[in-house]
Amino acid sequence: MKTISLISTKGGTAKSTSAISIANVLSQNHKVLLLDIDSNNSLTSHYIVNISEIENKTIRQLLKSEVNIHECLIPISNNLHLIPSEIELCLIERELSGITNQMFLLYDLLNEVQNIYDFIIIDSAPSMGLTTKLAIISSDIIIIPTQLEKWAVRGINATIQMITDCQSV
Repeated sequence: MKTISLISTKGGTAKSTSAISIANVLSQNHKVLLLDIDSNNSLTSHYIVNISEIENKTIRQLLKSEVNIHECLIPISNNLHLIPSEIELCLIERELSGITNQMFLLYDLLNEVQNIYDFIIIDSAPSMGLTTKLAIISSDIIIIPTQLEKWAVRGINATIQMITDCQSV
């Protein structure tokens, strides 16, 4: 299993669009899990119209140990599943503040499905927050999408620094 995260501290760089594209191409011949770890929910909103379909089955409940990973898997097609996000994911840093080894929560959870999926694609938030760090630590491959504009290019250095900082965890 390979875990690929799309990471950028800058918003609007096509992280979600790229995650969807990569997952769709890979799922033609492989089992793929698409994970939305961004409280903006762009990835989730692309696939899920009715929010009641995902209540209590999101990455937030999973990180809080309220559900197991298999309860969160939403089938999109035969080879593509989604773990959705929700706006309340923005509260996760406070909700997990007392947890020891919180930096490895996602890594440990994804290990539970390593025999099911060939690839896990993670769409992250445009921030340096906990969820982005969890994605970095869980990744084999990190893609930094960007636009050819000044602020997006400057964001690459901040993203690389964050990745470097996470390597020392």
